[in-house]
Amino acid sequence: MGNLVLGLLSLLLHKSFSNPPDGKHDFRQSQILAQIPTTVETILKKFNLEGKTTTYAVCPQCHHTYAPKFNAGSRQATYPKECTNRLHPSDTSTCDTKLLRTDLDDDDQQPILKTYIYNEFHNYVAGLLSRKDLEDSIDSACDKAMDLINSGESPSVIETIFQADFVREFKGPDKEKLFVNRPEKEARLIFVFNVDFFSAEGQTIHGPTASCGLISAACLNLPVEKRYKSENMYVAGVIPGPKSPSGTALNHYMRPLIDDLLVSWERGVFYSRTANHPQGQSARSAACVWANDLP
Repeated sequence: MGNLVLGLLSLLLHKSFSNPPDGKHDFRQSQILAQIPTTVETILKKFNLEGKTTTYAVCPQCHHTYAPKFNAGSRQATYPKECTNRLHPSDTSTCDTKLLRTDLDDDDQQPILKTYIYNEFHNYVAGLLSRKDLEDSIDSACDKAMDLINSGESPSVIETIFQADFVREFKGPDKEKLFVNRPEKEARLIFVFNVDFFSAEGQTIHGPTASCGLISAACLNLPVEKRYKSENMYVAGVIPGPKSPSGTALNHYMRPLIDDLLVSWERGVFYSRTANHPQGQSARSAACVWANDLP
């Protein structure tokens, strides 16, 4: 639909610029028409709106994930042909399940049998901080919490999660100062994360036969009316089916997210420009709440 609208817009401009009788465009008109995007992909690339993702190869048997590797001077991702994971630390043998299709002639383009696409957490936070209204809410939530703490009063009615005791007493990465006691030019974000599985086939008489999982999060600094809007929520990735991973196998899908959260928590991430800080500022994030269904 988006490509259709862009195509019609380009066609209308083309017709409106036509000069009778030959219908040719002058130099200026040709320049304008050349800059009009004709696909949604072009717009996303032009305004740098595409999210940063990493495609992992997934073992169909044990769910171990493998990050892509790139040879020098090449943009072609490479993955191991077989799974080298040991299901238990004491195991001497590896899984050895095939990760790539081997029935094709082109060895350089062997497709992955099962993939997991991870949306980078730092890129998502950058998107939040690029909007002035959201950055104001993120900073305001911490500042109001500190004002309440400094007043020595305890609210009789909890209206926001930042008034709750566990947030007001939550220590930062130095284990001394409160997390909400943010330094100048540093954002502090608190998130609720969720891992949930759902039927990929909808409701059936005999129950679900295939399921997929979703790893998502919402920033608790944002007011409720903005917090759960789709454009403000974070989707780390969709856990591929048809069967949900059992027990600790889920950790393989969580690892990229946890690695990003550790970086953000321990040393912070510097963003070269935000809505309120043209010269850039750092940010630290904390996963304070996990709200998951029972397995």
